[in-house]
Amino acid sequence: MITTPAPARLRVLCALAATTATLLCICCPHWFTWRPDWNGHTLAAAEQGNVMLLARSLSGGGSVAARDEVGLTPLILASRSGHVSCLRLLLDHGADINATAGVYGTALQQAAMNCRYEVIELLLAAGADPDIAGDYHTPPLLMAITTGDVHVVRALIAAGADVNARGLGNRSMLQLALDFEKPHLVDELIAAGAR
Repeated sequence: MITTPAPARLRVLCALAATTATLLCICCPHWFTWRPDWNGHTLAAAEQGNVMLLARSLSGGGSVAARDEVGLTPLILASRSGHVSCLRLLLDHGADINATAGVYGTALQQAAMNCRYEVIELLLAAGADPDIAGDYHTPPLLMAITTGDVHVVRALIAAGADVNARGLGNRSMLQLALDFEKPHLVDELIAAGAR
């Protein structure tokens, strides 16, 4: 077996590395100009409740209007997960509080569906519209009725949610409360003027 002396092997390896780097620069220039996916970091941080990463990603160029593969915004993800500190940061950076994500609806709908009372209070105080419905025409009040959470229903009614809006199958909120077997909400809806 013939062996190459160590200095010669080193020269060959250095030449090979230089050639490889040159080829990579020519063929794949993005390898040497890599930039973090700030929008991806923004979405992940909002969903996970990582305020420090969220602040860093927003300062690095992440957008409060970024969308994931199904159209969810950072605000909707943080609302669904109940991360109030992330919500505050996103709202401070100008996130659209009433942005919709198709069938997933708005941040307020996600908060109502997941019984995130503190999030709902924050969103309503920041000006969220309690009557915006997603593609399935399910306003936040309907989401709250399906969960049966009386505190969320009261908060939405107090914010002006339309108790006579129509939901699934063009049924009234009162009919839906009965259909979903939520009799404790019937009195709340009637007291608010539901017919």
